Amino acid sequence: KGCQARINVGDGTLLALATVGNSEIAVGGTDRSLFVFDVRKRTQLHRIPGIVKYEITAVCASRVNTKAVYVTSLDHEIAMIDYTRKSASHLARHSLRGDSRWVGVDLVPELRSTGNKTPGPTTEDFVGVTDTGRFYVIRDAWRMMQPRTPTAAPNQKKQPASAPN
Repeated sequence: KGCQARINVGDGTLLALATVGNSEIAVGGTDRSLFVFDVRKRTQLHRIPGIVKYEITAVCASRVNTKAVYVTSLDHEIAMIDYTRKSASHLARHSLRGDSRWVGVDLVPELRSTGNKTPGPTTEDFVGVTDTGRFYVIRDAWRMMQPRTPTAAPNQKKQPASAPN
């Protein structure tokens, strides 16, 4: 009946919210910080300051990587962030930019049959619209968090290290 709790968050105005778990939400706004709260316990679980250069305008929770969120900012940036990291210096963050400000973003999960009775999403596409009317689709966006592994061309031999002078 009415408001159950009020939680003060950061110094700025909140502009974005997403559910990230059964009872968890992620919020962000003008202070450029991402906050994750447990709404049942009314406690802050994570706070990551300065994850983007300008204010956060949207947050989308990954369904494939449950520890990650996609964040868009005022300067056309999309960043995928592992919010369980303790500080921004240890932040697993991968980003790209659109042609102008994002006016609408979402994730489209894709379920592939894996033989399980209740399969979860196996991949997700990030979709977004910018204020210039461009529509973006980033296929398998969750792969932004996977480390890149260098691959050598077939039949390519390693060059021997040169001897120091």
